[in-house]
Amino acid sequence: MRIWAVILLLLGALAPAHAEEVAEQRLEAAIAAFQSGDYAVANSLLRELAEREIPAAETLLGTMAANGEGSAQNHAVAAGWFLRASRRGYAPAQLALALAFAQGRGVKRSDERALSLARAAARGQQPGAAELIEQLTGTPAQP
Repeated sequence: MRIWAVILLLLGALAPAHAEEVAEQRLEAAIAAFQSGDYAVANSLLRELAEREIPAAETLLGTMAANGEGSAQNHAVAAGWFLRASRRGYAPAQLALALAFAQGRGVKRSDERALSLARAAARGQQPGAAELIEQLTGTPAQP
């Protein structure tokens, strides 16, 4: 009986690593489908990953919605996906949502929220964040 407990503990310890590897493989497949223009496959894979709260998948779903790739363009849906991922501290999503607030796309325009998100993205060393901060403040970026 004790050996089964040890086996179950070992399997439990291995499961997260395996799940991470599977998620990574699915994300790579989704990105490949997206890059080849197979938006239906990309959308399906990304939604599965988004249900697991994978911020890269949520961000790419937002990008697809913003660009009308695989469905009608919808900036509000895009902002929703960016918000989900940005709440997990994902710098690319923080920048995407900052841009949405700066431009008023899918959300009410707010330079204050845009600046806050851009600064968070800059702390995550997201390319483009410093430039957006400069645009919003007129001064060099200081995260």
